[in-house]
Amino acid sequence: MTATLNQQAIPLGDQLVLSVSISGGGSPSPKTPVIPNVEIYESGRSQSVTFINGSMSSRVVLTYVLAPRKTGRFTVPPIEVPGAAPTTPLVFNVTAVPPEDAPPPKTAAPKPTDPAAPESPPAMPVTPAPVSPASRGGHPAPDAFVTATLEKNRAFVNEQVTLIVRFFTAVPLLGAPQYDAPKLTGLLSENLGSEGQGTTVIGGRTYNFSELKSALFPVQSGGASIGPAFVTVQMPRRGPASTGDDFFDRFFTMTAPEARRLQTEPLTLHADSLPGDAPADFSGVVGKLSISAAVDRSTVKAGEAVTLTITVSGTGNVKSLAEPKRPDIPSVRFFQPESSVKVELAGDRVGGSKVFKTVMVPRVSGPLEIPPITVSYFDPVKKAYERAQSASLKLSVQPGDPNAALPVVGPGTTAAVPGVTEVAADIRYLKAPGGRSALGDALGAFGATGPWHALPVAFFLFAAALDGRRRARASDPRGLRARSP
Repeated sequence: MTATLNQQAIPLGDQLVLSVSISGGGSPSPKTPVIPNVEIYESGRSQSVTFINGSMSSRVVLTYVLAPRKTGRFTVPPIEVPGAAPTTPLVFNVTAVPPEDAPPPKTAAPKPTDPAAPESPPAMPVTPAPVSPASRGGHPAPDAFVTATLEKNRAFVNEQVTLIVRFFTAVPLLGAPQYDAPKLTGLLSENLGSEGQGTTVIGGRTYNFSELKSALFPVQSGGASIGPAFVTVQMPRRGPASTGDDFFDRFFTMTAPEARRLQTEPLTLHADSLPGDAPADFSGVVGKLSISAAVDRSTVKAGEAVTLTITVSGTGNVKSLAEPKRPDIPSVRFFQPESSVKVELAGDRVGGSKVFKTVMVPRVSGPLEIPPITVSYFDPVKKAYERAQSASLKLSVQPGDPNAALPVVGPGTTAAVPGVTEVAADIRYLKAPGGRSALGDALGAFGATGPWHALPVAFFLFAAALDGRRRARASDPRGLRARSP
């Protein structure tokens, strides 16, 4: 098992990619590493299996995205799985701003004919009319080809850019085409759902086309590359007597099918760093967010548990959301939260919601107000940081039972405390059982006698002295005869 980082130093606001490769006969999944002040989430898994001389071996590559929340030096701890040596620790640094002496990132210059060169996304017509590479320079339009375009060539780190791959064919296919997605470097990908289909005319020839859309999120500043996408098709092979596109001509002159592997041109996306004046509660999301907070009840006794639910929703890479900062209330104890993510699509935009649930225990009776909880995000349209906040919450805390045990949050306790979500293990405090015992009463009465505790000890010492004197006299025959009459 090996682990690698794509970078060793990044500015605050950028993200790193951690790749963990596991090879062997079996490939169990390791636990997600934990790094303080760094949000970590899984972004993909790929697996390959090989058979050599009847034995099977597999290789699994897991990808994690690391989003630091503060500057400093961080260490990825060793990652372990059963049957393999742990990985070596990896160190990376997070700076406040990009180093001034760092050379500018190398990116491929846009071609003069590249329609996606402007920053604003071009209008996407319902019936596209791209020009195939083979139709230039007087060559006839091909039977099939594939293209790849980006919504735009420049974006901010963690901003969504849509990749559109279109497959065009002017002849019937012999079987379903096989699609191989492009290899991405420095990008996360999210599928945007079912493919679109349509018909267009290119170079006087009618083509049927289908398209696949993917949402790409750059994880670091600089140039991110998108490799070629491949489509493998079985094309009808025409005989030498073929003269045109007439159906009967194609039918009677068709021979064995021909396998063709079509590919797109590689693309480059340049990602700009976010401005350095990010607020303290910046979530790392580029898009638009809203936040709400709720409690499972408004009246509670001191020492009882209440579940606080924080929901952050909107557009953007919601998987990278960190827990919003909880309010600092000295009279309330907060436990570690648990989170869940729901990814949703709004047209071609990726969004959804992330829910954080935590248990809070008020310690003091009286009115309690939870101030608004805030979360900041970067709006790529306004090119500025925005802040969303929830409404404040009010609770009525009644005096609790002074003899009641403190609430326990741990395994096996959720059924006994309705409405409480188990999120962590804690200490269970002991409490003396109620009722009285005859033995306990007797021991208590004996303990209340004070100095009279010395009487049993004195009696024991006196008896021991008498027994020792008797034994000494019995062991002295001469003295015994002298004392006898």
